[in-house]
Amino acid sequence: PGRPEGTWPGTKNGRDHRVWLSEPARELIESHLAARQRGGKLLRALVAELELEHATPHDLRRTCLTWITRLGFG
Repeated sequence: PGRPEGTWPGTKNGRDHRVWLSEPARELIESHLAARQRGGKLLRALVAELELEHATPHDLRRTCLTWITRLGFG
C-alpha cells in the first residue's frame, strides 16, 4: 500500500493506480528487491573488473539469447 514519494513517476496517463497487496505478497516483493540489489552490486563489480564502459541486466539477457540462437536453439 502506497509508495515513498518520488520513487515512481506514475502511469502514462499521469494518474496513480494503487493495488492493495496481502502481507505475503509484500514479503515476496521485498525479498525479490533485496536480491536484485545484491545482483546489481555484483553486476557493477563485474563491469568494473572487466573494464566495460556500461552493462545492464537487459544487455546480458540480449547477449545470452544471441548466443543461444547461434548455437542452434530457439
